[in-house]
Amino acid sequence: MSRTSCSTFRTSGASSALLLAVFVVFGEEESKAEPLRLRGDVFASSGSPAGRFVFQGEDARRPWIQAEGLAWLGAGDLTGDVLTLSARLRDPGGLGDLRVGRLVASTGAVRPIHLDGASAVLRAPSKTKLELFGGVPVVPKFGERAYDLAVGGRLGQGITKNASVGIAYVQQRDRGRLSNEEMGLDGALAVGRLDFAARGAYDLTSGGISDALVSAGMRVGDQRFELFATERTAARLLPATSLFSIFGSTPSTRGGATAALKLAPRLNVLVSAAAMRVSSHAGHDLLARATLKTSDDGPGFVGIELRHQSSFDVGWAGVRAFASVPIVDAFHASTELELVYLETGRYAGSLRPWGLVALSYRGDRITFSAAAEAASTNVNQAELNVLARLSYAWEKP
Repeated sequence: MSRTSCSTFRTSGASSALLLAVFVVFGEEESKAEPLRLRGDVFASSGSPAGRFVFQGEDARRPWIQAEGLAWLGAGDLTGDVLTLSARLRDPGGLGDLRVGRLVASTGAVRPIHLDGASAVLRAPSKTKLELFGGVPVVPKFGERAYDLAVGGRLGQGITKNASVGIAYVQQRDRGRLSNEEMGLDGALAVGRLDFAARGAYDLTSGGISDALVSAGMRVGDQRFELFATERTAARLLPATSLFSIFGSTPSTRGGATAALKLAPRLNVLVSAAAMRVSSHAGHDLLARATLKTSDDGPGFVGIELRHQSSFDVGWAGVRAFASVPIVDAFHASTELELVYLETGRYAGSLRPWGLVALSYRGDRITFSAAAEAASTNVNQAELNVLARLSYAWEKP
């Protein structure tokens, strides 16, 4: 079986458009279509309609080789560009793999690097794992580069079945001069009902911790309790996908506790309370979420989440409702709705809505998924994003 797929999406601002994504499958297995969640562009964003094109290819007869690519199609006067385009060679025995092309190298606790080059992973029976990458940092439109270089890797070692450690390093040069250098450590340990995890990255260029996480958890039956502390800079924040992630992702130092409770056979509750420090100002981040399965063994669920965050000039409260339920025949529907009340800042006292609805169909050969996202933010008074994906499978002659 071989498989290819391509997709384009993203419209923003007051205007909207429907951009169709096509997914083609050759062989006896059909693809699994799930409701698709729209998300912000990782490498580029624009106030004008923009799109991305995704390509993936694999073959069941030659499972050791795969190919994938992602291109931004441009917007307005801005021309498109290739974001990723790589081939992957994988050892069927699991001893290692190699990726060559334009890719994002991410290893351990150090920050990811977008580069034109190669990355390799080697695994030994002694539970040793070596990851290496190298190349030149990406320049738009495959432009000229003067003595640019990015190299790094991670050496990981499994100590026991439930314990591992790793050390990572990355160095980046711009016109021959050092522009970024980082070293990171990570580790994990599980002992009976207890589990511990830690990671940290130190910026060797400017000095100081760029990212850190320490957590300790305990499981008692179906309940889990965790203590955590984090330190995160603006460079380590992930792209926002909803209002909760936009307002909730703030460069800060946090420490708190989380409890995941199973209060009934179908009801799960998560509560989290954290003290936070933003620009030397104290604050808090409170969250409570309840999820109810619609059947004992089915995939459907409904839920609600409440969150309040306050620190310095960041103050907001929000409610989020979500659901994912099977409907007639092979159709499945899901939705997420958010309403945020801004307590501080220029737009204090205003409400900001966000919503996502998705529908999917899975037949014997045809699968289809579509999603629409609408929001009102500080950037756009009205915004609509639409994504659709169509698949067809058939036997290869």
